[in-house]
Amino acid sequence: MADPQILILDEPCEGLDINARELLLNRLNSLTTGNHRLSLLLVTHRVEELPTGITHALILKNGTVLAAGPKETVITTENLSAAMDVDIKIISRNGRLFALVR
Repeated sequence: MADPQILILDEPCEGLDINARELLLNRLNSLTTGNHRLSLLLVTHRVEELPTGITHALILKNGTVLAAGPKETVITTENLSAAMDVDIKIISRNGRLFALVR
């Protein structure tokens, strides 16, 4: 595991306090940014937990692909609102995404 080609993480921030979450996300950012040899598959329900180095996304609803492709075209207000059945606004700050319920 010293030089993995892929990391598979299923809700890695679940149960972490804010400080521990940010430490983990910073580490994941450093692993993914500019490292084209490492693939990261990360499952989460919270867009604010996506490392900024993530380039692509997939949104599922009821086991069906709702949207897939580059992060900027997939993680949108429209797609997340449809996936979650709630009116959500996606905002970006310093390359980080946040979901606000309207």
